Amino acid sequence: MRRSLRIIPGLTFVIFLSFAIVGPLLTTLDVADYFSRREAWSYLAKILVFPGQYGLPGVFADNPFPTVVNGSLWSLRVEVIFYCAIGVLGVVRVVGAQCTVPAVAICCLAIYVALVGTDGASQIIFFHQVDVLFSNAIPFFIGATLALMTLVSWRLWLVAAMLTALTLALASTPAFKPLLVVTLPIVVIQIGRECRWDLSRLGDYSYGLYLWGFVVEQTVVNYMPTLEPTSLFLVAVGPAFVMAAISWHLVEKYALRWKPSHRKSISKQAVVQSR
Repeated sequence: MRRSLRIIPGLTFVIFLSFAIVGPLLTTLDVADYFSRREAWSYLAKILVFPGQYGLPGVFADNPFPTVVNGSLWSLRVEVIFYCAIGVLGVVRVVGAQCTVPAVAICCLAIYVALVGTDGASQIIFFHQVDVLFSNAIPFFIGATLALMTLVSWRLWLVAAMLTALTLALASTPAFKPLLVVTLPIVVIQIGRECRWDLSRLGDYSYGLYLWGFVVEQTVVNYMPTLEPTSLFLVAVGPAFVMAAISWHLVEKYALRWKPSHRKSISKQAVVQSR
């Protein structure tokens, strides 16, 4: 429930505004024609995370990523799958074991190494989907492992530095990709842990930036198609931040008030166990 309240309201906001405002304003079709298309209305199903439609009729048709309104949302599906995996581990009563989550991460790494290291593996049906799943499972479960660990900061910095050096040294070898998906989350999480520049007093805009970044960039490219990547980032980051702030203050923070408190969850669990 907590994850759903964090994900769904903000997602609903960006999907609905993309359908009702961005689409009619930027489509190459007549507005009446736009709203008569089944593809326009079916885009609203993206609120359920898993539907694979990414475009609206006639919107961003001439962009480098044609007809894609919000390409970032592919990763939400993967994320939700991993939340369900954590739920399964909890149901079978193994998630509390300190060795379980690291073991899952190691298993995912072994499968990923086998996938990228096997000749002809790319010809296997659904190879791309499996590759994406396990290449993202490794950082997810490494992050879960770090959340369970109480490791002294300087030791984690040392681990991050050693892994970074090893990854760079083997950049031209087959070991690079597996090392990268192990090293990157450790480095990023450690930087985040040690960061002293905290904007959270203004609101949690991180999810909103994720939700709105691609939409804003596509809109900018629609009007300024010759922008190179750095200029595109500089032009788009401000409006994306504004939309993230609107999403937080108008929708997300109110939805999070419905999250069950930790104390209530513990009390409910105690009642269930007593029965």
